Amino acid sequence: MNQKSISEAEARYGTDIRNGVRMKTNDRKILFQRMDAVFGTVHDYRNNDVELEFGFSKEKMSESLNKQKRNYYSFMKMLSCFDDVVDSAIGIETHNRNEEGYKVDVTLEKMYVLVSAFQDGDYITPVKLEIKEFIDKPNSLHVAIALENIQIDKLVNKKSGITTEGNTVSGVTQSAPPLNVKLSDLFANVNPKDDSFLKYVPKQFFESNNAVCSFGFLFGERFE
Repeated sequence: MNQKSISEAEARYGTDIRNGVRMKTNDRKILFQRMDAVFGTVHDYRNNDVELEFGFSKEKMSESLNKQKRNYYSFMKMLSCFDDVVDSAIGIETHNRNEEGYKVDVTLEKMYVLVSAFQDGDYITPVKLEIKEFIDKPNSLHVAIALENIQIDKLVNKKSGITTEGNTVSGVTQSAPPLNVKLSDLFANVNPKDDSFLKYVPKQFFESNNAVCSFGFLFGERFE
């Protein structure tokens, strides 16, 4: 995460979002939209894993915020390094909701589900991303939410000698080697309450012993 941007946003808007759970929904939405002046998340993105260009709007940010399940400070931390989160995301599943009993949208070509993460001290916070690819209108980053964080000790073998001191996902500082994390370990430690994400994770991602992601800023390698 980018602590400098977080501190700047809190100083500029006079609100510690750790208390955001007590805010009214609309006030929280307005606050996060204003904070984009610091984070700069509202623009077009690309991701090599899905090879698409897609936009993230203030409306989609608010929609994501509504799905955040109260961990608003984690959401803020995610936004502070959002370019890296999106750039490093790994595609895990593709579907078309028109084929699964959802409300029909004839303009929808595909829905992509991706996973990313960011390092927050001694924790790693997984991030769920959903991208909509349309036939005749601009593609959009539909949902981006921060899941419950996971202690690094649960994901990285201490015997490896890897240290996290000095690492930042903002790309400003990285004095320690990247963290090597198996996707199977990451998914195994996702909180079961995040079932809206886990339902999209294919079985092989829980079973694979060879799929490794390298945490420098975030995920450094794609799942093959």
